[in-house]
Amino acid sequence: MKNLLSIFAIFVFLVGCSVDPAQFNLEYDGFISEYQAKRENIRTSVQYDSLKTWAKETAIVIVEKYTQAGFKDTTLAKLANLMAHSEMNKEAITAFENSFKDQKTPDVSFISKYVDLLMKEDLNDEKIRDKTDKALTEYKDILGDKWTSKTLYYGYYLAEKGLREPAAGAFNQVIEENTSANLTGQAVLEIASITYEEAGVEKTLEYLNKQDTRFPDNKMIKDKIVQFGLIGKKAPELTKVLSIGEGKSLKKLKGKVVMIDFWAPWCGPCRKAFPEMKALYKEFGDQGFTIVGATNYYPFYRDEKENIQNINEKEYDKKLEEFKTRHELPWPFLVAKDKVNRNNYGVSFIPTLFLIDRQGIVKYAQVGTKEDPEFLKNKIKELL
Repeated sequence: MKNLLSIFAIFVFLVGCSVDPAQFNLEYDGFISEYQAKRENIRTSVQYDSLKTWAKETAIVIVEKYTQAGFKDTTLAKLANLMAHSEMNKEAITAFENSFKDQKTPDVSFISKYVDLLMKEDLNDEKIRDKTDKALTEYKDILGDKWTSKTLYYGYYLAEKGLREPAAGAFNQVIEENTSANLTGQAVLEIASITYEEAGVEKTLEYLNKQDTRFPDNKMIKDKIVQFGLIGKKAPELTKVLSIGEGKSLKKLKGKVVMIDFWAPWCGPCRKAFPEMKALYKEFGDQGFTIVGATNYYPFYRDEKENIQNINEKEYDKKLEEFKTRHELPWPFLVAKDKVNRNNYGVSFIPTLFLIDRQGIVKYAQVGTKEDPEFLKNKIKELL
């Protein structure tokens, strides 16, 4: 932190320092070219973390070498981009804003990075939200096709913070834009989740059926209708071709509160959810709570460490066993060969989880994860 503060001090105060924008541009272009070349070969999260470390260290060296003196327009935006790679986010935001004042039409890549940085700030701060809203509105034409995905992710970030009203506003903008069935479907699903939390199943299904009429070819919406249609009904049995761990049918688990976690080893958010799930399993496991991990065979195997193409089922089984051991997951995996389980539960995205009560009735469905560590805990307590 002291190092970054000292860099920023140099950046702000050594205005009179002699710099060569042309030389800076050469070093910047070299950094971007090398970064892109390294990025193309990334296959695992470990490799990506290594790339981020390299980018941060390399960018800091360049930022230390140059200051704001003599920089403006695109050159200042490039320096801001390097500062972003150096994780000097607040300083990068300010530099981007200063650079845009001097540019008639800012480059889309710099606008995109600027919006990304804003969304990583504390969105509980109304001023940050106002600034992000303004940027998405002001630069909509420049962002072009990227605008819809940026707005969708803005909604995700807001929803994670529990800011349902502004999140719904962002998702509704995506729906009205309707530039992509995939993005529109995701936005509808998120509005459905917000509606479910606020108004319950009946209102959620009412909303989804209206959207299904509006977008009749959108499979995501139809899947979500299946998903919420399960709540209050008996949970469909899970089919499998393999159990890793002591897998039991839902029928045999009757009398327990069951969490079904739809996941895959290549899914980063799935892996990110494991610590919370393990804590829940440890806390409530002796009170009648259990977890079942539902997954599928894929023609490839990828996790945080490996990327193996054209893998056969026997090799895939072995990798899943290694994965289970490495992550110390005490619950069983049920592996299906087809998508029958996902279709029966209306799963379009993973992770998706369901909570089933002691009588085998679906009581709750959730796509993705929540920031509040008490949320799922309280849902489970209600069923125990």
